[in-house]
Amino acid sequence: MDPRRLPAQTHPLIAAGLLLALLTGAASWLFGRPFLTLGLRPRRPALDRPTDRRIRAGLGLAFDLGVYCVVVGATLLILINLGIAHHASHPGDAQ
Repeated sequence: MDPRRLPAQTHPLIAAGLLLALLTGAASWLFGRPFLTLGLRPRRPALDRPTDRRIRAGLGLAFDLGVYCVVVGATLLILINLGIAHHASHPGDAQ
């Protein structure tokens, strides 16, 4: 299989997710707060729910997004490598 034809380059996604997760954790420590407890200021917009309650988006949301990017990138990387290994072990298969 030609590496230029891979469906995705997953290393940048994994790196960005890891960086986002690490920075959100470190941001709390820089302000002297426990891990992932630094929330946004109340004057910033919050997400409205149908029950008229407000959700404060804190660092946990950014941390979860970073973890999501790492997991999706790693899963895609595994699947791509499994496909390459399968293709290499079955050279006579039609594409």
